[in-house]
Amino acid sequence: MNSSTSNSRRLIACFIGAVAVTCGVLIGVSEWLVRTKAAPQDTFFKHVALFNAASSPFVAFGDSHVARGFDAAAPVVNLGYFSENIDQIAWKADRYLESSPHPQIVLLQADPHLFSSYRVNAGLNGYPASFADSPDVRLLSLSDHYRPQLVRLWRTFFANGGAVKSKVTMTEQGAMLTSGDLARWPRRDMTLFAEERAALHRPVSGFEDTAAARTYKKLIKDFRDAGAEVCLVAFPVAPAYRELLYEGDSDAQQQFNRAIAFFKSFESDPGVRFVDHRSLYDELSLYLNPDHLNAVGASEYGPVLQSDCFSGAGDSKDHPSVALKG
Repeated sequence: MNSSTSNSRRLIACFIGAVAVTCGVLIGVSEWLVRTKAAPQDTFFKHVALFNAASSPFVAFGDSHVARGFDAAAPVVNLGYFSENIDQIAWKADRYLESSPHPQIVLLQADPHLFSSYRVNAGLNGYPASFADSPDVRLLSLSDHYRPQLVRLWRTFFANGGAVKSKVTMTEQGAMLTSGDLARWPRRDMTLFAEERAALHRPVSGFEDTAAARTYKKLIKDFRDAGAEVCLVAFPVAPAYRELLYEGDSDAQQQFNRAIAFFKSFESDPGVRFVDHRSLYDELSLYLNPDHLNAVGASEYGPVLQSDCFSGAGDSKDHPSVALKG
């Protein structure tokens, strides 16, 4: 073997070794960041623990409209989580019914953006593994939950001088409350946000015939077959966003209103009701942004929604803070 070939092989081996060491260091420091800074305050793992423990017959399912907007009181448990799609909600509902087969009243989110393109095509996205009773968490930084967030977490860590602080406060009943005040937003920022959300959240054409729509119908049927009353809720949104989505006759607005009609059509079942709270609040100080209530708004809205959907759940004073299994 000539010396040039030997040198080349040594260089390649050194390069591969350097890459392996660099990758190992990056994974190691990222694991440290996740385990010591992010995970201890991460609402997702707290939510998973609550979901796996809860057995209340009074529950709420949905995305951030439910999680942020419904400050539930016992015995109701808020099982909503940020950005969940219909497939994920249905998967959680199936698991809930397996371990808590006698629900009495179930709240299901009924907002048009559940049929937007980015939601109907998202799938389960690692939910079965994430919600396992004993998940494999040897490398949290490489999990489906944290891997997409690593760059953002590092940016936050350096921007905050070595800290990763959550802006979300999770209640015992599962609500994810966030401070903020839409009344302080410049009008231009509010308009731009609403326009971007409206474009993102527009239901896909023919959403009624999608797999997501069939899954939603089955979800209602499964809860009804289990003996539960189902309360479908369209959540409050700020005036600027509401006007852009519903109060006109453009193609997009017609599509949003068709989705509302889809949800309302389930009222033909006497065990299903549709609660339309889209226009409940005009006061901007109750909103985090045009699309979500803030902590103050959620606290004000909680008793209203509790009364409209869970009137049969009884007085919260007579129940433990969280209904748990076993």
